[in-house]
Order: sequence, then C-alpha cells, then structure tokens
Amino acid sequence: MDQRVAQELHRLEKAKKLDNTIIIFASDNGGPGPRQKRSIYERGTHIPFIVVFPDGTQAGSVDNRMLNMADIPATILSLAGITPPFYMDGKAFLGEFEENQGRDYVFSIRERMDDQYGKQLSVRDSNFRYVRNYYPHQAEYLDVKFRYNIPSMLELLRKKEELTPEQASWFTHPRPKEELYFTEKDIHELNNLADIPEYQLTLERLRALADKVEAQYWPYKNFTEKELIKEIGNTGNVQVSRPSISQHRNLITLNASTPAASIVYQINGDGSKRSHWKYYTGPFKIRKGDRLKVIAARAGFEQSERVNYTAP
Repeated sequence: MDQRVAQELHRLEKAKKLDNTIIIFASDNGGPGPRQKRSIYERGTHIPFIVVFPDGTQAGSVDNRMLNMADIPATILSLAGITPPFYMDGKAFLGEFEENQGRDYVFSIRERMDDQYGKQLSVRDSNFRYVRNYYPHQAEYLDVKFRYNIPSMLELLRKKEELTPEQASWFTHPRPKEELYFTEKDIHELNNLADIPEYQLTLERLRALADKVEAQYWPYKNFTEKELIKEIGNTGNVQVSRPSISQHRNLITLNASTPAASIVYQINGDGSKRSHWKYYTGPFKIRKGDRLKVIAARAGFEQSERVNYTAP
C-alpha cells in the first residue's frame, strides 16, 4: 500500500501537478480482515479518511466530526469549487461549499453480499451503536466464498472449535433482535447492553432513529432483489432503446433516449483494454474506417441492441 501511494505521488510530481492537487486517502470499508469487511459494526464502518492540501492547510489536525460516506462525493465537488447538486444526500464537510458541521448520528445498512443475505441496520451516535438484526437466526458470519481468498479467514475456520468466546461470537446464532454497545468504551462491541435496565432510554432513543431510517431509506427491506423487481414493476422485460450515433468531422457523439441509461462502446474491438468496453462520457475522436460498436444499458432493464457503425 505504501509503495502504491508513493507511486501516485511520484506521478503527480513528474507531471508537475503535486503543488496544485488535493490528495485524499480513503477506504470503502473499515478493514480487509475476516471480522471487518462486510461488517455493520465499528470495525467495518469506521473508515480511514486523510486529506492533504498542497499548501499544508490544517496539516496534522484531527477532525472528530461524525460523518458519513455519503458526504464524501459532495465534499470532493466542494473542494473543486463545484456546488453539490440538491439531490445529493451527503453534505460537504470541506471546501467552498462546506455546510456539514457533523451529524448527530450515522446509519449503515447491510443487505446482500454476493449470494448471501444478512440484513442488518445500525445507528451510531457519538457514544453508542444500535444494531437491528432482521435475520436473528443467522450468525454474523456468512459463507461468502470470496472470504476463502483470505489466509487468516481459512485459519479462523480451521480453528473454529478452538476460539475464545469473544472470537467465537462471530459464528454464534441465534442472535438477539437488538444490540446496543457503548462503543467509546467497548471498541470491539462485544458487550451487548440492550437488556440492561440503565440503558433502556438510550435503547429507545436509538430504536426510534432506526425506525425513522428504515421508513425513509429501506421500505423494501423484506424483499430480495428479484422480489423487489416484481414489486415495483417488472422492468426486466423492458429493453433500453438503441443508442444513436452522430459524427461531425472526426468527432463521434452518442445518445441514449431511455432515461438514466448509460452507454458503452468499442473502437475496432477494443475498450478500456482488449475485448472490453469504454464508458461513454462525451464526444470522442474517430478515424476513417474505424469500426464502432455501441450498447446502451440501465440497471433492471435488458440492454439495447448493439449498434454498429463504420466511420466514412
């Protein structure tokens, strides 16, 4: 990882862009280990986020605001001097359009992981985490085949019967429908306080927040993806319209009439690499005799017919 970061910094330096580039180091989950990736708990949702400004602004400082991954895209736009669009759920916490002074709570939802369903919802405030288990008959561990690529995962499974109670809790089932952890003191979230009388007010407060999150963001929580398609209308039988191709001199412009459709294309059989496709983001150059293949697609729909074009 250190070598890769160094390579990217060297590339910026070589291109003479290091002095006017904001560098962001982040992750899509809390850690790669067996009890981290795909976890809705602290170990899976507390991600690294480091920003380096070229002029050294705020160097060495630590920001303790409670933020959500949804805030990152809005923040990147803000740092680039672009107003985040109104439909973004996230709020910028840095840059020209900073408006996020920190959240009172953040929430996370776990649903499908490859071919496994393990539905959970968590609400985290500055001190506590509340977890709601929709499939309490399951262990937190799910048999996602990708895990077998991790040597430490194989070792954990091999020694499953030799684990300490804390280690074995990952495999324990059934689980309670609700969990409550004093995360500031119980960083590994092993001591469930949901049944402790003195924490009932905290439990009720976070439970109410979970109800609100569930109603607003997860109304179809009881559906699998296939069931959801049937519930909202079987778009799987609807085909995306054929994309159109127009050429002006040596520039090609592609358009898709189906709303929210994306376009991919190949030139002479190549995309981002051999036999792959490029994602269309704007007009591109083409040469006489070049053979173009274009497809439009949208999630939940059948992709369009392929359109072939040879530049005159």
